[in-house]
Amino acid sequence: MGAGAALAMPCIGARAGTRPFTLMTNWYAQPDQGGFYQARETGLYRRAGLDVQIRSGTPQLNAPQMLLSGAVDAIIGFDTQVILQRAKGLPVKAVAAIFQQDLEGLIAHTDVNHPEELRTRTLLLAPSSMAAYWPWMKQRFGFSDNQVRPYAYNLQPFVIDPSVAIQAILTAEPCDLQRRNVPFRFFTLADYGYPPYSGTIVTRDDTLTQDAGRLRAFLKVSMEGYRDYLLGDPTPGNNAIMRENRLLDATHVACARDALRRSNACFSGDAVQGGLGIMTAARWQATARMMADTGQIADAAVWKEAFTTEFLPTTPVVP
Repeated sequence: MGAGAALAMPCIGARAGTRPFTLMTNWYAQPDQGGFYQARETGLYRRAGLDVQIRSGTPQLNAPQMLLSGAVDAIIGFDTQVILQRAKGLPVKAVAAIFQQDLEGLIAHTDVNHPEELRTRTLLLAPSSMAAYWPWMKQRFGFSDNQVRPYAYNLQPFVIDPSVAIQAILTAEPCDLQRRNVPFRFFTLADYGYPPYSGTIVTRDDTLTQDAGRLRAFLKVSMEGYRDYLLGDPTPGNNAIMRENRLLDATHVACARDALRRSNACFSGDAVQGGLGIMTAARWQATARMMADTGQIADAAVWKEAFTTEFLPTTPVVP
């Protein structure tokens, strides 16, 4: 659906005119976040009565801490992170999932046919990955801690060393390696049973009660923005992404968007009927059970407090 087809939103409360609704992303501007930029650049937010600010995340910024402090209204977070925070009694909650599967995985050289074959290789992982999915990978594939070295988001160690594998996200490292004509294999964690969603929108408990109108409006229009970005003309969103992240060019952005479209991560699974952003109790329960099984949490029942679908569009946003 084009930007002009967005429906007018109902009154979203007095707070709408007092300050912007601020979203902090999980990384520098990327096509993964394209729906938010598309909604901003095409005027979807504005026509819904929203002033939305998008702040790029960086490795130096602690997005969950900024959310809890009230510096931002919502962040793009991780299911495992939300469950860990709820287990500690912190007042955060997931309200939507942009992608129905996790986009992360491992990149290996072409002689590797299955992740289990990486047990004897060096794995380059960032601290965030160690916290999120490393416990699951160790259990699932039989990896060990002594295999791991820090990942500095530099592809050169992989390019020059056939014994190295690296963490990757569908829309980043594969595009960079393709551009350099470096052969590789990409193993998406979701294909091997990793249950979390990706692109999870997280907010505070007080926002659910004190700013519910703006939150509902933000989620509805953001889902429309993603539909427009992935199925319509992505030029407005892409131009904004490249303005805010000068390290990306049109070739990379086009590759990343194409990867999202081919994966169908936004529109597959429960989103076929439930629409963009949908989440289910079964998926959150599966993620919590995985975390309990790997020793990350003591009580898997915490998943019940980790998410809500109450603020998703009443009419599902579907292709």
